[in-house]
Amino acid sequence: MFRRAVAALSLGLVLHAGSALAAPTEAERARSLYDAALTAAEAGEPARAARLFAEADRLAPHPIALKSALKSALDADLAAIGMTLVTRAATRELSPEIVALVEQARARFEKRTGRIVVECGEPACRAQLDGAPVELGTSTWVDAGRHDVEARTAAAVARQAVSIEGGAVEVVRLAPRPASAPSIAVPKETTAPRRAEESGGGIHPAFFFVGLGISAVLGGVTIWSAVDTRDKHEAFDHTQAAADEGEAAQLRTNVLFGTTLGVTMATALVGALAVDWTGGPAPAATSAWGLSLSGRF
Repeated sequence: MFRRAVAALSLGLVLHAGSALAAPTEAERARSLYDAALTAAEAGEPARAARLFAEADRLAPHPIALKSALKSALDADLAAIGMTLVTRAATRELSPEIVALVEQARARFEKRTGRIVVECGEPACRAQLDGAPVELGTSTWVDAGRHDVEARTAAAVARQAVSIEGGAVEVVRLAPRPASAPSIAVPKETTAPRRAEESGGGIHPAFFFVGLGISAVLGGVTIWSAVDTRDKHEAFDHTQAAADEGEAAQLRTNVLFGTTLGVTMATALVGALAVDWTGGPAPAATSAWGLSLSGRF
């Protein structure tokens, strides 16, 4: 506990002296991260301690944080973090103790790691490497092996898997494209009745065929009436009753002929001008004799 208190006090004094180089919020975060890293180190968690020490040193660079991060990275055998610290140390004036740790980390980790640089040609592009944000155009140390790279804009995304060997540098250039639209299921055609505006606005063909049927029936009745009238004329016996009966049959035949002709012409006009021949479910229709006619045509 005494060692922890002394280290925290020392780092706090130096961070306070160098707070002009870092935003106050970053300095406060660095102190918090350093305290958490000390707790992790004392709990026997060198991997967690290495990440926390390294992040504290990134936010507010300091030799104590850098030395602690290097020691923890060596203890946890974290190659990518170790080489990140080695690169960071190259721009600083270091004590012989820290220089020795840097060389030790370089010798152990350099051949086990590589660097990935992500580039994106689109404005307002953000990049991720294995799910963690990275800065575009800046090399990031990674363990040798397969890694997932992503570049994303507000409306587009690009992804690429990269395999890297130890000591290699891989530049990944991505051009985000709009994400694929979700597939839309097309419903199957149903047998529900279509509205008039969907089927062209005409009446159903069933009405035409009903009219055609009525015309046929009337035509048959008219033919029968004409034959009956002819028979009565041939059997005419010059009596008043026979004359009246013949005249009535002739009138009936004339009426039936006119009616048949009118219905037939009306049916033809309906078929030519009013029927929607695209089809559809037939509505129920009732004939002149009360028969219910329905079906599909």
